[in-house]
Amino acid sequence: MIDPVRLIARWNAKYNTERIKAALDDLRPEMLASVTATFPLITAMELQVKQVLDIAGASIIQYPFYLNFGREPCPPRLRNRKTEPRTGRPARPEP
Repeated sequence: MIDPVRLIARWNAKYNTERIKAALDDLRPEMLASVTATFPLITAMELQVKQVLDIAGASIIQYPFYLNFGREPCPPRLRNRKTEPRTGRPARPEP
C-alpha cells in the first residue's frame, strides 16, 4: 500500500524552494546575457514586421499572428520540407 506520509515527504523534498532558487541563482547570469543579446533582435524584427504590415494595410487584429510567425527562427511548417515551397518539385539536397 502507498504511504501518504512518504509521498508528502518526497513531494516536499522534490519541491524544495531553496534548492530551486539556488539553481536559478546560478543560471541567472547566463539567462541575463541571453536575454540581453536576444531582445534587441526581437524588437527590431517586430518593428520591421509592423512597418511592412502598415504599408500592406493589414488589419491590426492580424498583427499578433504575423509577429508570432516572425519570432520563429524556422517556422514548423517549413521544417523538414520534402518539396520546394512554390514549385512543388522535390527539394534539393543540402550540401
